[in-house]
Amino acid sequence: MPTFIPSSDTSPVQSTLFVRQNPWERSQDKLGPVRRSGKIHVPYAHVKSSVDAFLTNPTTFLSAQPPSHRTYVDLCVRMAMGTLVLIPDGNKGLLVRITSPVRAGIMDEFCVATRPRDCGHSYLHHGKECEACHNSVKAIFETARPDKLVSHLREGGLVEPFYALWFSVEIVGDVDYNGVDGNSIAGRQSVGTWVRNWVLH
Repeated sequence: MPTFIPSSDTSPVQSTLFVRQNPWERSQDKLGPVRRSGKIHVPYAHVKSSVDAFLTNPTTFLSAQPPSHRTYVDLCVRMAMGTLVLIPDGNKGLLVRITSPVRAGIMDEFCVATRPRDCGHSYLHHGKECEACHNSVKAIFETARPDKLVSHLREGGLVEPFYALWFSVEIVGDVDYNGVDGNSIAGRQSVGTWVRNWVLH
């Protein structure tokens, strides 16, 4: 797998967005699942109500998102096939290329471990809509890890499907920031437009 480092000069390898993969800030491994699944999810749109709204009407579903999420979700769902995206993680990351239109449904590769909650919601709701749902999330883990499933069930937890808007991606290469501060490579928000040039290490 090639490794890329930042370049101050214009390069043919140029990412135009960064998209973090850390739903509910509960993902211990942010890059490995992307490599293994060949998919990235849309931040803030990883609940069943987002999926249902999109499947009902992709042109109006943003109105069903909490207002503070809409800009970030809109940036993602507009990503065209071929867009080069940085998936950041601290001082490293992945470069991926979008290879599909936006999809909506259950991402079979992932599960959500939650604590029992008394809000009455069968599936997780946005944290802006239900604090109990947000606080119940313990971890996101890959379905290929039955040890994780058993561990969460033994602890009295629940396991829910991972509903999301998502894209298939091609892994272009690893990213090493080469000493450059990660905050100057990608902003602190979950999604952002930030043009970065990359060259082979």
